[in-house]
Amino acid sequence: MGILPTNTLLVKYKIKDSPVCDLCNNSEETLVHIFWECQITQGLWNDLQRFLTAKSINLPITKPSALLGF
Repeated sequence: MGILPTNTLLVKYKIKDSPVCDLCNNSEETLVHIFWECQITQGLWNDLQRFLTAKSINLPITKPSALLGF
C-alpha cells in the first residue's frame, strides 16, 4: 500500500493541503477514484472499449478488470 501516493495519502502525511483529485477536481483522490471513478479515467476506459469493439475484440472493461488487470 502507498506505492501510488494519492492526494488522500499525501494529505495524511501533510505533503498536500487537499485530497481532491488533480484530474477532475471533483472528488477525493483515492486509488479507486483514479483508476475507475474519475470522469477523466472513465473517458479513457470508454475510448479503449470503443477501440476494442471496433477491432472485434470482446473484452469488457469492468471495475475489477480495471483495478486488478485482465
